[in-house]
Amino acid sequence: MKKHPERLMAILSLSTLVFINKKRLLRFLPSGIFITMILCVESMFADAWKFWKVPGGRKKEARVNLSFIFGPFLSGTLWIFHLTYGNFLKYLLANSILDFSLAYPIAFFFQKKKLFKLLRFQPPYMFGVSMMWAVLLYGYQMMIEHLYKRKEPST
Repeated sequence: MKKHPERLMAILSLSTLVFINKKRLLRFLPSGIFITMILCVESMFADAWKFWKVPGGRKKEARVNLSFIFGPFLSGTLWIFHLTYGNFLKYLLANSILDFSLAYPIAFFFQKKKLFKLLRFQPPYMFGVSMMWAVLLYGYQMMIEHLYKRKEPST
């Protein structure tokens, strides 16, 4: 794991999900899957659009990108929904704190460790895009909840 810190990061963040009630985890999982698909597409374009660069070739780039997407981004999404869903302002505040932390100190730390290098995807842009995804995701979860309630049989 010392050779692949991104794997450890993914495993540790996913392991925290055992503390979320299974019913609530399953409730928010569609949104978690939705955002992971969006981020996978975003990372596919990252190389062509020079958003960021991961030293070590395409294999390492895929491993680092997927470790972030299926690790902290997925688990963070599920935790934020678990803790804040139903209160949009609380959701936005939690997302803005985490997205700001990701865009500035966390990105700076990982760049210092040479895990990746931000190119065109600079911190202000990263923060703005992350907040845009957060608002879209909240709307998606509301749509899922609305559709689920319509399918439930009335008793």
